[in-house]
Amino acid sequence: MATRVLKAKYYPNRDILHTQVGTNPSYTWRSILAAQDLIKKGMRWRVRDGTQVNIWEDRWVARAEDTGFKVTTTRTAKGELERVTDFIDHDLRHWKKDLLQQHFNPTDRVRI
Repeated sequence: MATRVLKAKYYPNRDILHTQVGTNPSYTWRSILAAQDLIKKGMRWRVRDGTQVNIWEDRWVARAEDTGFKVTTTRTAKGELERVTDFIDHDLRHWKKDLLQQHFNPTDRVRI
């Protein structure tokens, strides 16, 4: 119940990890958001189909604690290949290795 009330008031159109304090926040809401950075540091995406995971900004890369679970490859042209799903062959259920080879450095390829 409390979750629905907080969502309706403070973040009706986004998820809790991408919200801000807002105006006139309650003590409860300020306390939750005070822990937000700590929670973000310890979490990462489980890829699954990759449709929700941003390649360049999200924390999703396995065995990459030293990089915050992010890729280290320099970003290609913006708007092109933005989601992890772009690198997955969904019919065969494996990575598109040719695309990984083209777009990621060797360290990231191994971790992916």
